[in-house]
Amino acid sequence: MSQLDVLVNHRKVILLAEAIGWLHDYRKCSDEQLRVQAANKTPQDQALPRNQLFQQLANQANPNPLSTSLQILSVTENLDDMLNKWENKWNDQSASSLLQFLSRCHNTSHFDKQDPIGGKQNYPDIQASSPFGFEKNIPNNLTTQLWNLPWTTLINYSVNDRTNLIDSASKLFTQVGADTRHPINEISLWDWGTLVGALYKAAIAGVLLSGQTPPAHDLRWRLLSIRANGLNYITSVTRLPDLLSRQDILGDSLNKARRLLEEEYPLANEVYRDENGSLFVVPDLPNLLSFTDNNGKTLHALILQAFKQGTLRNDSNLALGGEITPIVELDRAAWWGQDPDWQTRNPPHNEIPPVGRLLAQSITSPPSSKDVKQFWQNNVADICTVCGLRPQAKTDRFSFGKVCEICERRRLGTVSLGGES
Repeated sequence: MSQLDVLVNHRKVILLAEAIGWLHDYRKCSDEQLRVQAANKTPQDQALPRNQLFQQLANQANPNPLSTSLQILSVTENLDDMLNKWENKWNDQSASSLLQFLSRCHNTSHFDKQDPIGGKQNYPDIQASSPFGFEKNIPNNLTTQLWNLPWTTLINYSVNDRTNLIDSASKLFTQVGADTRHPINEISLWDWGTLVGALYKAAIAGVLLSGQTPPAHDLRWRLLSIRANGLNYITSVTRLPDLLSRQDILGDSLNKARRLLEEEYPLANEVYRDENGSLFVVPDLPNLLSFTDNNGKTLHALILQAFKQGTLRNDSNLALGGEITPIVELDRAAWWGQDPDWQTRNPPHNEIPPVGRLLAQSITSPPSSKDVKQFWQNNVADICTVCGLRPQAKTDRFSFGKVCEICERRRLGTVSLGGES
C-alpha cells in the first residue's frame, strides 16, 4: 500500500477525528454555560452537565451516536469520552493517545486566544464581536439548537456527512463566542473548533502516515502553501466577463486542491485563503510532498493536477489548464503553537506559524509550456488577445473576435451567469 492510500483506507476515522475537534467544546454553545461564565453567576447556576448530551442523543437514535468508537492503530475511544473527557489530558500518561492529542491540540490553539484581565459580561446581555469591533447579541435557546445538530451522522460518518455537519455547525457556532470576555469575544466557537479540528486531523494523519505515535508534548505541525499570482491573473484583462470567468476558475482551482487535501487524501485543512492562494495545516513530515499514491504520483504532482482542473460551470473544456502554475511549498521548520510548557516556562516560548513570511513572498506563476504546446500542434494563427497563450479561433461564429475558443466560451458562460453583455 502506498503512503497516500493509507489515508484513503482510513478516511472515515480521520474525518471523524476532525469532526470531534470541531465539536469538542460544544458545551460553550449552551445557555447553561453562558450563565456560569457571566459576571453575575449565582450558586444555583449550573454548567451543562457532561452526561446530558449522551442522555439527549439516547432518546433520538439507536445506537447512540456517542457510543461510536474512534480507532487509530491499536487505540480505541468512544465519542462520548472524546467529547467529555479531553480536558487536561495532554500530559496524563494514564489517558489514551487520542485523548492526549485532542487536549494538546486544544492547548496549542490558545496562542490565538490569550486570557484577558477582566472583561466579563452580564447574562443574558452577552455579546459576540466581529474582528472589526461590531457586536451582536448571542441568541437564546442555544441548548435546544445544540441538540438539533446532525449528531446521528457520526455513526456512519462520510464525506457527505462532513459537508452537512460543516453547514449546520458553522451556522450555529458562528453565533457564539469561544470566550465571552472582552476583547477576545471576537473569536467565534466555530473559528475555535475549526482550528482545533485542523490540528487534530493533521496529528492523526501524521500518525497513520509515519506509523509512529509521538508523545502529545512533542506534537508539531507545518504549513503547506499553494500560492500563485492570482490577483495579476484575474486583473490582466480588460473586459468584465473575462475578469469574472478568471475569478471563478481560480476559485474553483483552489477548491479542487482543497478537496484533494481535506477529503480525498485527508491530511490537512485550509486555514487561510486570498486571491493568491491557500495555506493548509499539515503533519510535521518533512518529505510530505514526495509521498506517493498507488500510481506513483507524488502529492506535489497531485496538487498541481487538481489545481489546473479548476473550471467554469463544471465544464472541463473551460478548465484553467496550464495558464498559471502555482508554487506548492512546505514549511522549512515545524512549529508547536502555544508552548507545551507554558505553565512552567517563564516567559513561555510560543512558536507561531510563519504565515506572514509565506504571504510576503514574491510569486511568479508562469504558464505550463507543455499544456500550451498542444494548442499549437499543426496550427498557424494569431495569438488570443485575452489569454495571450492559445491561437485565435478560425471561425466567424464568435461575437467578440480575436480570441481563442476557450476564452470566448468562458465569456459566454459568464454572461449567462449575469455578467457583462
